[in-house]
Amino acid sequence: MKRREILKSYSVSDAGWEESDESQAIEQPDLFLEKADKRFILPPYEETPLCNFSFTELLKKRQSTRLYEDRDMTLAQLSYLLWATQGVQKVVGRKKKAGFRTVPSAGCRHAIETYLVINHVSGLQPGLYHYLPMTHELELLNGECDKKLVLEAVEGQKFAAEAPVLFLWTAVPYRMEWRYVQKAVKYVLLDAGHLCENLYLTCEMLGCGACAIGAYNQEAADELLMLSPGPSGEKNYECTVYAAAVGIKKAPSEQI
Repeated sequence: MKRREILKSYSVSDAGWEESDESQAIEQPDLFLEKADKRFILPPYEETPLCNFSFTELLKKRQSTRLYEDRDMTLAQLSYLLWATQGVQKVVGRKKKAGFRTVPSAGCRHAIETYLVINHVSGLQPGLYHYLPMTHELELLNGECDKKLVLEAVEGQKFAAEAPVLFLWTAVPYRMEWRYVQKAVKYVLLDAGHLCENLYLTCEMLGCGACAIGAYNQEAADELLMLSPGPSGEKNYECTVYAAAVGIKKAPSEQI
């Protein structure tokens, strides 16, 4: 029953409420992480060809897709998906530490980071990547992913481990806790849902399909992303919270 507490809202009048670091004038954390020197500039998302669907048609087409064409996704498609799920629209504030993106986030905190296991994307070597939303670039973290570990991370779901692209989203809790303290956990998970729905709808516009994955192995996923074991109260703590497989959708007659 205690686990249901995360579903509830809290306010400063509630017992046990803690004062936020923001209210104590503690410097806020960075808007995003940078992890590697080897970077790849993604093609402009505006140049990506899109399907000509009405919004109503788009909503009707949205479904989880586990079967993909046996061919590479394009770098342009990946570029558009990354922009649609985490793209930065503008940065505001006195210290430029509030970012408006293509998805909503509580207080513009955006405590989600995007990682990618790339298997089949034209023009991009297979490996583990991290997305830099501010500059619309990819960082190469590992050019030789352990395939057994990838499969373990998605609880043996072969379609996800072998998909052209496997999205893995992590939370950086302190980025949200800095302002919202006890509310932060709920808000982070809501934010993950916002961006995954954008992924689903955008995939349909690109002729692709997506399947969200909540059933993942926490330890294996965190190890795959080279994250420190947790949980931890450290401000730099980061952990996997969600995943999704993406590929070019097969013809309707071939779908299950």
